[in-house]
Amino acid sequence: NWILTKVDQIDVNVELAFQESDTLLDVSEAILTSIPMEVNISGDGTYTFTDGDGRKMFDSLNTGTWGFDNDEYPSMIVFNKGTDQESNYPLIRPVRPQDPYLAIKYNKFCGDNRIVSYHLWFTRK
Repeated sequence: NWILTKVDQIDVNVELAFQESDTLLDVSEAILTSIPMEVNISGDGTYTFTDGDGRKMFDSLNTGTWGFDNDEYPSMIVFNKGTDQESNYPLIRPVRPQDPYLAIKYNKFCGDNRIVSYHLWFTRK
């Protein structure tokens, strides 16, 4: 089980930034105001999201199957809710069984244009 504990926002359209992290802003206090959402990622390949702060970023996902894009060298976690549509989230860093954090990137789009990214930090429960 993983609990959403930190949210960083990145403005991807700032032209003066040398790299994406130059515009990183911790917005955890604005988003995580009461009970944070949780995700249970099971070893049997299933996942379940629970309600809580930050849940709107995953509003189309409730339960389904999950996997990595590459089991040996993962760069994304893939959530499949049992339809043709998969949700892919880039890993900010690899996660190993002993790691206390799962960090993924959530990109928000307006049409085809990415307007903002979030780094979502989950802590192992």
